[in-house]
Amino acid sequence: MIVSFLFVFGHFGHMFFYNYLGQKVIDHSSDVFHRIYNVQWYIAPLKAQKLLLLMMQRSMRHCTIVVNGLFIPSFEGFATVKFGLYII
Repeated sequence: MIVSFLFVFGHFGHMFFYNYLGQKVIDHSSDVFHRIYNVQWYIAPLKAQKLLLLMMQRSMRHCTIVVNGLFIPSFEGFATVKFGLYII
């Protein structure tokens, strides 16, 4: 019973660690947009303004990592438990 408990605890620890890393990527992606938006970009030269505008447009979408096209590692994915009912 102890071995089974340690296996389950290790599995949840492993899942939490990798979902934490995925959440950090998502948070960093949204932080880039907010930091660029709050910069005094209107003082910058025109070429820099255009580059900042391009960066803002591309960073509006959150960057995520998709594992095998099935799962997006995040705290939301870690907290979600889906139960399936299979009738054969």
